[in-house]
Amino acid sequence: TWDLWEAREAGQDRTRELSERVVAWCAAFEPYTALLLARRTSALPATVRAALAAVDAGGDERNRVAGEAAARLGLERLHPFDDHGNGAALNDLPEADFEEFIQALHAEARHHPMVAGDQAEVGEALERGDLWPVWRDRNSPEAVADSDDLESGFFLKHGHPHELARAALAGWRTRNLLMAGRLRSITGGYPGARVLALVGHAHKGPLEAALATDQWDLEIADISELDG
Repeated sequence: TWDLWEAREAGQDRTRELSERVVAWCAAFEPYTALLLARRTSALPATVRAALAAVDAGGDERNRVAGEAAARLGLERLHPFDDHGNGAALNDLPEADFEEFIQALHAEARHHPMVAGDQAEVGEALERGDLWPVWRDRNSPEAVADSDDLESGFFLKHGHPHELARAALAGWRTRNLLMAGRLRSITGGYPGARVLALVGHAHKGPLEAALATDQWDLEIADISELDG
């Protein structure tokens, strides 16, 4: 019988049974937070456990990466803040034309030196069991600029129809601005604390640019500050 807001409140209420909080997060349409808490209880209704198992089996990075990191850090909440709507700029484009355009971009990206180098270097780091040097390198200003060029520059540099390219770039910029706004809103719920934001590499530069303007009470920590 909970509405969305009541479900969120119940999910955050530490006086409730853990199983009830898991159900509450399901009712709040936040299955990844529900999965995070479900690791700590076996007293769940069979239907809820089956539904969460199906989400888990999907292999989504929100659970496989963010959920794993949150569990290791002892956190209890995952806040989804990405936006795949891409804004109004793409709404009037023929779907078939846009799908063909995106597939062409993906095909070109696979041959980009940065993408090929990323895959090889990450593979070697995984074999060594130490990703930290790669993370440090990928978060350097040079790597962030290269990633932004790869994501944004492809829209305009490869001879695709002009209106598709400009609309796709506008959609990408809109997505990042919406993400920045939602992330800023999330930080408001944790005054004086830290929020760990996990995003795809190409989002880092645009998000930092958006959150560095007129946000005097928000400090963005560089990854180098986390050494050790």
